[in-house]
Amino acid sequence: MKFMQLIFPLTNAPKIHELPAIQAYVFLGVLIVFCVAGNCCWKALVNQHRSKRVVSVDKVLDELKDEGDELSEWATDTVPDSFFKQTQDQAVIDVFQAMVEWVYAEPQFTIAARTEFASVADGLVMAYAKANGLILVTHEEHAPQVKKRVPMPNVCIEFDIDYVDTFTMLRDLKAKFVLGTKRPRKR
Repeated sequence: MKFMQLIFPLTNAPKIHELPAIQAYVFLGVLIVFCVAGNCCWKALVNQHRSKRVVSVDKVLDELKDEGDELSEWATDTVPDSFFKQTQDQAVIDVFQAMVEWVYAEPQFTIAARTEFASVADGLVMAYAKANGLILVTHEEHAPQVKKRVPMPNVCIEFDIDYVDTFTMLRDLKAKFVLGTKRPRKR
């Protein structure tokens, strides 16, 4: 199952195009379940992006491209370039550096967990959210005792980043999934 985090502004927050930069990431696994029979979830994400509500970041796109699968094709062929925001902003880099330093200083995490955190998109997504006052969406839960990975909520709490689960995001976006429609029979 693929994971991708998204960040979206609060309903009363400025629209994404009014912000100096944006970084996003979202868990698509749940959305994939709802869209097994079609591509409605993919269209919904692009539509939410066009409404300035959902974005992702360049590092996520890089990771998706490496997979070479259907999600990779969607990300490169269908999604507008503006969906994947650049993470080269100095504010993002500064926050990311502080996060990596915190992770490496935490004795709780294994060396492998620390190394992975510094090399995958998760940290940049959270840094982007922090630098731009956005909300991170993740399927992960706060796990204060975990050692073999660095849960995103743990970092969000440490760096005062708002985060929600996928279902909260879907409710806020007023997403509706229709599994099928009945057409009246012609008589």
